[in-house]
Amino acid sequence: MSSPYTEVRYKTDEEWREARRHGIGGSDVAAIMGINPWKSPLEVWLEKTGRADPPDLSGKQSVEWGNRLEAAVADRFAEAHPELKVLRKNCTMISKDRPWAIANIDRELRGDGRGILEIKTVGLRSEGLWVYGPPEHYLAQVQHYLSVTGWDFAWVACLIGGQEYREYPIRRDEEDIAAIDRAVDGFWNGYVVPGVMPAMTGGGGEAKALLDLHPEGEGYVPVLDADLPILGERIALGAEKKSLDARIKAIDNELRSLIGDAKGIESESVRCTWVRSRAKKFDEKRLKEERPEIYECYEEEYDRDGGMRLSPARD
Repeated sequence: MSSPYTEVRYKTDEEWREARRHGIGGSDVAAIMGINPWKSPLEVWLEKTGRADPPDLSGKQSVEWGNRLEAAVADRFAEAHPELKVLRKNCTMISKDRPWAIANIDRELRGDGRGILEIKTVGLRSEGLWVYGPPEHYLAQVQHYLSVTGWDFAWVACLIGGQEYREYPIRRDEEDIAAIDRAVDGFWNGYVVPGVMPAMTGGGGEAKALLDLHPEGEGYVPVLDADLPILGERIALGAEKKSLDARIKAIDNELRSLIGDAKGIESESVRCTWVRSRAKKFDEKRLKEERPEIYECYEEEYDRDGGMRLSPARD
């Protein structure tokens, strides 16, 4: 049986990054499906169409230590599973039928069939996301890899906070794979190839990406209210949010009064804790006034998105 994918090896990281621009990889899938907490479809589209460079993660300690600890986590998994052979797969796997679908897996598993080992290292702040198993954005990544490879199964091995090891078996799910394939194919052929910008979702770094595209503005685009109903919706939602925020603050203060000197209150269905702590804040204004020469050394200019300001139109 012939392989459903082609293996390609690149000589440099630059070649590999350029190749990634020409396909949808595992880390892109959750974003284009709208389930990635950190990245939006727009950001993926900008990168794949060459309108923006992927973010430079080389200086991030979380990425550095994730790379350093990957081998240790793989070794721990191999010790727990002598029935499986754990192999490095230093290549990009490109689907023969859908060449825009690519995979870069952490390890190959061989035993009763072939499988994938996906390795994650996360901080303690992300521990809550793993209570019921791998988060859905990682599951989408794994099922995409199973789609590209045609393999039978997968495992996710995770190191949390540098000290807690967990592992999860992942079954090949044909329904999930079909949904992911539709999303990948639709995004690539419907948006990337024709250069059509995807719809906004409000997630990830979407606002920052738009600011990077349009750092300055001049004049106003004339429109009729009837032609742009989202303007009216924005006004209504803003008013509703203001009312809801005020009511939430009032309710929270009633709860604080009821809690008093206790830690919180607990009903049959929920525990409500009044989170109290002491904190320090940096007095930027004082530093600027008293030590301007130091302040200027660390002052950095950047484009800032101040949000939408609504005001009556001028005649």
